Amino acid sequence: MKMVKQLMIIILTVMLVASSSVLAKDSESRYVYPITIMSDNWFDYSVLEKVEMLRIDDQTLKQMNDKQLIEAIADYPYLVDIYFFDSLKEGLESFAYECSAYCELIRRPDYERSLEIYGKILIDYYRVNPRRDGQTEFVIFALQDIMETVCGTSHEEIQRFSDENQVGSSNSILSVPTTPSGGSVVYSTPSEGHTSSYHSASDNNTVATYGVELIRVGSCRYNCHSYAWHSTSSSNIYWIPSPQAYMNDSYYTNFYTGSTSATCSSLGLCGNDRIVYSSNAHSAIFAGNPYSNTSIGSALVISKWGQAGVFRHTLTNVPAIYGYSTIRIYKPTYAQDGIINQEE
Repeated sequence: MKMVKQLMIIILTVMLVASSSVLAKDSESRYVYPITIMSDNWFDYSVLEKVEMLRIDDQTLKQMNDKQLIEAIADYPYLVDIYFFDSLKEGLESFAYECSAYCELIRRPDYERSLEIYGKILIDYYRVNPRRDGQTEFVIFALQDIMETVCGTSHEEIQRFSDENQVGSSNSILSVPTTPSGGSVVYSTPSEGHTSSYHSASDNNTVATYGVELIRVGSCRYNCHSYAWHSTSSSNIYWIPSPQAYMNDSYYTNFYTGSTSATCSSLGLCGNDRIVYSSNAHSAIFAGNPYSNTSIGSALVISKWGQAGVFRHTLTNVPAIYGYSTIRIYKPTYAQDGIINQEE
């Protein structure tokens, strides 16, 4: 199976080069990615494999005009990744390492002006001509956010979708974050900046792109570390930028550090265990079968993805930037610790 997948990647790469040569001859043609969420074989590859397939070669990038680059950004299958970080600014900084078209665009002089002009044109086009992949609303939201973050374009200028049903900030009955032993935790209490329709579009795109299960709609109030270590309650309003304080707390034991090849049964995992991805980029809660002989990379976990929703997914089916070359698993000292509680 591995050899077949490698062969398919080579074939897709050849297709990529072929489409690039066609693109070079026509300055108005739209770049076509060799694989998209509408491809029958989209879920046959890992996220890391697909990100590699989606890279555009340097020669083609240089031949693409600004309009084509912005269209390629809108068409990029993992565009939703910009929302999986502490801020959209940080998300776009990471996106530049992942999306070749965005990386090339921001290298060019006066790219802000190009983004503002062609971004508006593309948004207006989509409002009249919905995308075939069913992601029209999400892509418009994403383009608006990129334009606002990069160019400072106001919501009014780009006619954002109606702000009715705005998610209001609710009073939380939760205490401020501390470690189980009473240690201090760095946190913030951000406001909810998105509408319910906005979160719905983003979460639906995430489900379609990653094949994950939506457990709870998105929120800008709390993130993955807050969800995994502080509280899984929907009343959570605390954004915790790093899980380090919890990882250092004596209440938790770091009982495994290594690759995702170890089996669940050999590690003795349980539903109270927290998993920290490479460089503390992401936290999740184990939700799989502790007696399974499959690798922990295939194990089910539950986590919140940045400003997006809470999802059930396999440990390695996450945004490439999160990284899982090395993971750390922490077990609570006390068996009665019951943080797995999906409150609505």
